[in-house]
Amino acid sequence: MKFKTNAMCMGCVAAIKRAINEITPADDWRFDLSSADKVMSYVGAEPLTEETANRVEEAIRSAGFEISRL
Repeated sequence: MKFKTNAMCMGCVAAIKRAINEITPADDWRFDLSSADKVMSYVGAEPLTEETANRVEEAIRSAGFEISRL
């Protein structure tokens, strides 16, 4: 699953990882800050459920970032 974010730097990535780490391990995510969409991709071994994806989106928004699914 992939998401478009407004993360601009590694500090943003660190803040996002802190926000989602209790929901799903932060190491299960990859960030491509060089893409125009600042893509955040889930790469975990277990499939990401709809409920978990919704919780991740909510946590990221609560941390002050924008996120939408690609």
